[in-house]
Amino acid sequence: MSINMNWNEIIGHEKNIAQLQRLLLEQRLPHALLFCGPRGIGKFLTARVLAAALLCDAGSADPCGHCESCRAYLAGTHPDLYEIEPDGKTLKTIKIDQIRTLQAEIALAPYMSQRRVVIIDEADKLNEVAANGLLKTLEDPTGQVVFILIATGREALLDTIVSRVSTVSFQPLPVPQLTDALARRGVSVNAALAALAGGSFGRALDLDKNGGLSLR
Repeated sequence: MSINMNWNEIIGHEKNIAQLQRLLLEQRLPHALLFCGPRGIGKFLTARVLAAALLCDAGSADPCGHCESCRAYLAGTHPDLYEIEPDGKTLKTIKIDQIRTLQAEIALAPYMSQRRVVIIDEADKLNEVAANGLLKTLEDPTGQVVFILIATGREALLDTIVSRVSTVSFQPLPVPQLTDALARRGVSVNAALAALAGGSFGRALDLDKNGGLSLR
């Protein structure tokens, strides 16, 4: 997986990015965020760039790219960045063992940065026991930790989890913006492909790769 740490790598979502940068500069970023929206529109990339900015030694809204933390981040070895994703051979879920490992990890002081950052991808796939375990962690976090949960919608999450996070809603990309982004990626596209993708850059790439437009 390529590692990005620049806000300008993100397609669209200008208002969300400006809001996150402002909160970083004002040091008012909540301890737990929920990035909500359709798949493939840039939520995970935004979480990754936000994590880089939070871990950077410069303490600004933009990762410097040169400090020890940024170098470790780019190498994929930053000890204070912890990521969770669904696990399983058939039915992929986030399980209680993953949350317990997370709890043990964040109980330790940060190794390199002033805080730890936890990214939970597809948080809507937490099973019930894991969700309750995460809830306890969000209610009483240990030390300097920022949680970034990523989900397609809030409906599958416990109401009590939703009440303890600040939701940032991500909307599908407009067709002209998506078409332009795909063209810069070297994908030969037209408005029909962009429209069929439903505003999702990731879905558009999959459709192009698998001949989805022709099949449709």
